[in-house]
Amino acid sequence: GMELKKYIKESQMTQAQFASELDVTPIAVSRYCNGARVPAAKVMMRIVAVTKGRVKPNDFYEVAEAENGGVGIGM
Repeated sequence: GMELKKYIKESQMTQAQFASELDVTPIAVSRYCNGARVPAAKVMMRIVAVTKGRVKPNDFYEVAEAENGGVGIGM
C-alpha cells in the first residue's frame, strides 16, 4: 500500500484536484493525508478506485495506529 499524501504528490495533483475526483472537500483530503480522519466507507471505495488500488483501506488504519502510539482504533 501507499500513503494517500505520497500518491497525490507522485501523481502531481493538488489535494484540491484529488478532492474533486472524490467529490469531497479539500479539507477532508487534507485530514485523510495527515491522519486526522479516516475516510468513510463510500469515500474509501472511491479512493481505492481513483488510485487504481495503490492506496488501500489498511494504509489509513496503519497511519492512525502509528499516530495513536500503537493503540488500536475501535472497529
